[in-house]
Amino acid sequence: MVEQFSWLLVSDIHLRKTQDTWAQSVVLKDLVSSVTERFGGGNGPHFLLVSGDLAFSGQPDEYQLVVPFLDALAAPLKLNRRLVFPVSGNHDANRKAQTTCFAGARHILTSPQKVDEFLGVEEERTTLLKRLSGYQAFEAVYSAGQPRETTADGLAYVAPLNIDGMPICVLGLQSSWMCGGDDDQNNLLVGDRPVINALGLIPKHDPRLVLGVMHHPSFWLRDFDQQSIEERFFPACDVIHRGHLHEPNTKLVSNVPGQSCVVVAAGAGYAGRLWKNSYSYVTAEIARGTLRVETYVYDPTTNRFNPRDDIRHPLRLRGKLPGTGADLVAEISTIVEAKLIANYVSALISGVVSEVPIRLGGEMVFGARTLLADSTDAAMVAGVQGIFEVANLLLTFRETVSLKERVQQVSERIKRFGEMLGREAADSEFAAELGRREQTCRTLMTTASATPFDRTASYLRDLADAEEWSTLEETSRKHVGSNSRELGLLARRFLIHSLARQGDAAKSAEACNLAYEIVSAAGCEAMDFVQAATLLYNEKRYADSGRLIVEFAGLYTAKLHLVRDVAVQIYQETKDAALGAALGIKKGKK
Repeated sequence: MVEQFSWLLVSDIHLRKTQDTWAQSVVLKDLVSSVTERFGGGNGPHFLLVSGDLAFSGQPDEYQLVVPFLDALAAPLKLNRRLVFPVSGNHDANRKAQTTCFAGARHILTSPQKVDEFLGVEEERTTLLKRLSGYQAFEAVYSAGQPRETTADGLAYVAPLNIDGMPICVLGLQSSWMCGGDDDQNNLLVGDRPVINALGLIPKHDPRLVLGVMHHPSFWLRDFDQQSIEERFFPACDVIHRGHLHEPNTKLVSNVPGQSCVVVAAGAGYAGRLWKNSYSYVTAEIARGTLRVETYVYDPTTNRFNPRDDIRHPLRLRGKLPGTGADLVAEISTIVEAKLIANYVSALISGVVSEVPIRLGGEMVFGARTLLADSTDAAMVAGVQGIFEVANLLLTFRETVSLKERVQQVSERIKRFGEMLGREAADSEFAAELGRREQTCRTLMTTASATPFDRTASYLRDLADAEEWSTLEETSRKHVGSNSRELGLLARRFLIHSLARQGDAAKSAEACNLAYEIVSAAGCEAMDFVQAATLLYNEKRYADSGRLIVEFAGLYTAKLHLVRDVAVQIYQETKDAALGAALGIKKGKK
């Protein structure tokens, strides 16, 4: 079972023989030393991605420098050439070759149809691609041992990998075949043909993650090609790696509702000795459900690559579990500590329900997972987080591994969660609420898939965990009107959460109004009242907040302590008699 794995990302090394090779050698030796010091010895990255511009002008003799550099970088990491995956960049094209053919192609290739037709004619395509002959000759030799499949036009490849039993795929795209000069931006092409054909090679490998690699950002492509890339390539990948702009950063994008992709932009490995050269180390933290990107930037005064950024984004595996929801319940039931709550545990793992047990104000309540951050009960928080780790971990196995074997591998996490709830069940009120949820989930799991069926709900939770507030707001808005009542309510709760966290007065006011609407509708829960009352108080809408607290006190008398501090402060401001009565404050006394 894979809990995490890593890879190294370098880009834009621009190797050439006609410049000051001393400066080039100094920086790249320092890069190799940095990588060796931090990740060498065989416990580091599982493979290496190189997102273009290996050479400076696509000349064959430049690749005589590229090969020993890549070998020197890979050797201390215990990686062979089968585990190094490059793509070409604009500096890998010989701009002095096929100039007439290039000029004609740029003039003619103005629509998806014309690009498809051009790439489908081998003679035409081959003539233009001679501009990449230096890179192609390098790749043909360097990558010869890889179990990759390349599209007929040679512009994309799929390389399947096995990470301790978990299948993944590297999907490489060549975005440099229409590079020509300083006017490249908005004039480059990838083409539908290589993308569609490459995507057709992926399903048979049943990958849990697809890692895309291309040199250019999508906004450097022609408008029609940019749209195609963002509608086809982005949704097909979980992580996309690129270079070209020499500035490292990461961005979470969502082009399909409920599905995200992290774009990792690499800096330049070498753009000059005094440039802020950099490389990135990327870790798929499977259990945690995050992608971690560490960036190291060169300091020419010390000749060292120093850590600059350490960023995490949500990450969710692809694939499905064998069997049905009932099958998952049956396997969870074999774990003694979870037998009495097997339906609830299975529903949490599957994403069928989202409310989790949380200790707030000394009492166990059920609420959104994001509220865990407000709890001081470390053991309880660890138990709840452990059950969410199970969802990703169950998907790491190949499809031939049975559901029983998978559950056995994660049984300790399920056991700890069951033990934690067992201890809390000494509280009769909490035990009764847990029993009601177990009964409800029994009905839900008889018809549910064993796999997290609602990628949208899972994605919303991931965004909230990662504090991606603007993306969470955008995605939540798309689903507040969902035909699924549960998803619509969940989206509305997350929309409120995202609006309240962005520090924008207008959005905070909207969050208050939405929270007030939720508690006025059927299906709201105690924590909806708590959230609404707190938000309204923060906006100094004391009368509205006070009215909610009075209503809350009538519905959830035993839980009044959850809003008592806010209620007391409101009473001090308003001296509202109804609120005072709810708090047990006699007239004339504080």
